[in-house]
Amino acid sequence: MKTVRRDVIVNGKNTIQAFRRVTHAAIVFVSVALAAPDSVSAYVDPGTTGMLSQTLYVLFYGALGLFFYFLSSIKEYLTNAKQFLGKLFGGQLR
Repeated sequence: MKTVRRDVIVNGKNTIQAFRRVTHAAIVFVSVALAAPDSVSAYVDPGTTGMLSQTLYVLFYGALGLFFYFLSSIKEYLTNAKQFLGKLFGGQLR
């Protein structure tokens, strides 16, 4: 008896989504392959590492600052979600 996998064919949606993902991946792969230079030098300009590290520092501390800026909003959202789920499922809140 042949078994049919229900997770693969559900009204054709999963199959279409999988086809789209494969198509997008193929387009990206071909684009990168065509845009890549023929010869690559392994030389990195001495001033490049300083710029890269500064950029990474700014991005890291910017993300950290945004996290702390929105921390009260995140806490409030989690508290509201906890109360909503407690009411929804009838649980006791502490």
